[in-house]
Amino acid sequence: MKLGIMGQRKWFVLVAVMLCSSILVMGCAHSSKTTSKETALETSAEKVAETPDLSTPHQSYYSAALSRLNSGFINIVTGPIELVSHVRTEVQNSDPLQGFIPGVVKGITWFGIREVVGAFEVVTFLIPWKPHLKPVDLEWVTI
Repeated sequence: MKLGIMGQRKWFVLVAVMLCSSILVMGCAHSSKTTSKETALETSAEKVAETPDLSTPHQSYYSAALSRLNSGFINIVTGPIELVSHVRTEVQNSDPLQGFIPGVVKGITWFGIREVVGAFEVVTFLIPWKPHLKPVDLEWVTI
């Protein structure tokens, strides 16, 4: 099948968008990893400290909006991973025959939730709210 110049351009744009999205998702998933020990140390340090920590500046309005936009796009892109993740978790918690159907139901439910929340965050990214969902756990994905 021979593609014209416009057909080749559409495929190039589609591949470029998919590549940039996957790089963005992997970079954000990599940078958002924190351990529970680090979180416990941070919360205990916050309780002990009487003066506020001024070493890290507060997030500006523009960076908060971009962070929310990024969170929305990540939720939209990683929505299908919820399906696989929940099926995998249910099959690991029980045998494959009994875990498949509940995993699919939970996966479809969380897929829908993540897609709707992602679209909501993209549409309302100018409002400086915190992201509604935590990023998908991608520890089990091997590249």
